[in-house]
Amino acid sequence: MALAHAANEAHRQLATRSFNVVLIDLKLPGSAGGEDVFRVVSETNPNARRILITGFRDESLETIHNLIKKGVDAVCYKPIDVDNLLDMLGSR
Repeated sequence: MALAHAANEAHRQLATRSFNVVLIDLKLPGSAGGEDVFRVVSETNPNARRILITGFRDESLETIHNLIKKGVDAVCYKPIDVDNLLDMLGSR
């Protein structure tokens, strides 16, 4: 498990480690709406499940739809329903 507080940290960790699941926050500092982190995940960990995390509903709808078209596996809205997230991941 790893945690990144900024996009450059996420990029560094994704380049040096392998992940099965990556939660991508649209508001990650230094990120272009999560799209750059999504791209890096796709390049470095192509088999990882990519789950978009956002508190936005209407403002980021276009960004969310674009990322879904590019292959985001799921979208979770804040506050995160942990039970729902675990069900999505098949962890229960």
